[in-house]
Amino acid sequence: MPHHKIQDKIELGIGKFRRFTQTTLQKRLVQRSLAQRTGECVRCGACCRLAFECVFLMKSGSRTTCLIHKLKPDNCKFFPITPMDIADRDKVRPGVPCGYRFPVPAGRGHRSRA
Repeated sequence: MPHHKIQDKIELGIGKFRRFTQTTLQKRLVQRSLAQRTGECVRCGACCRLAFECVFLMKSGSRTTCLIHKLKPDNCKFFPITPMDIADRDKVRPGVPCGYRFPVPAGRGHRSRA
């Protein structure tokens, strides 16, 4: 496995741990962040493939469905929680944009996804 693939897996695993701790221990941060988030899920399934593919992911063409949607854990339910989560998800499906967005912090300028 190439070094960059190993590094990506490590970073994606750290992201999973980050989201778990946020939804478990930092509920106010999650609420504030989600209040800033816009857009909607496009059902691409990239978030269900971070570090490993979720066993509850059902694929139908380019669309995906969560087989435990009503029971899924908070770190899945609230994804993406921060812009870092979208960056993680973009490692899995870089050519398919996430339907969610977060405001660009003042002074950072606009970054193109091209």
